[in-house]
Amino acid sequence: EDEAQWLSRDFGYSDAAQTAQVVPVAVHADPPIGLSPQSPFGDRDFVLCAGRIEPLKNSLAVLHAASSLGLPVAFAGAFSGARHALYGARMRAELRRKGAHKARWLGELPYQQLRGLMTQARVHVLASWTEVVGRVSLEAALAGAAVVASDTGHAARYLGRGSEGVFLFDPEEHG
Repeated sequence: EDEAQWLSRDFGYSDAAQTAQVVPVAVHADPPIGLSPQSPFGDRDFVLCAGRIEPLKNSLAVLHAASSLGLPVAFAGAFSGARHALYGARMRAELRRKGAHKARWLGELPYQQLRGLMTQARVHVLASWTEVVGRVSLEAALAGAAVVASDTGHAARYLGRGSEGVFLFDPEEHG
């Protein structure tokens, strides 16, 4: 429903409210079974960013923010490929520059392994410039990680603005 209003308001699609269909967002609430991967940094004091490595997901900003706070950060997800090759090259260079003790790319992980990793992370960050709802943020919260998410879509409605362990921000101000 929120998305239909968004389409109508931001894109002038006046029929959105009448033609939109609500599709519930669902995540697994059960704890991951059988996989408790080792933390990439040896303890739970790390930031996890799960999602594609690309400009829309604001991956470089996450890397720089974690680095400026002195927090190790792990990225789990695919690089976007040819479409964002320059961004990917910059990200790889920054990861090398930071060093494996502070920043790591874990690659694409099987779903259960990623869910297990979420139980190890202190915080999960989804800093997208735009995101209707980041299902990965819901999964991370259910796994016990604090969540930092951009307040560009409907994160506040799904995660609860002001909920314990949920921090929403505007990437235009803090990008």
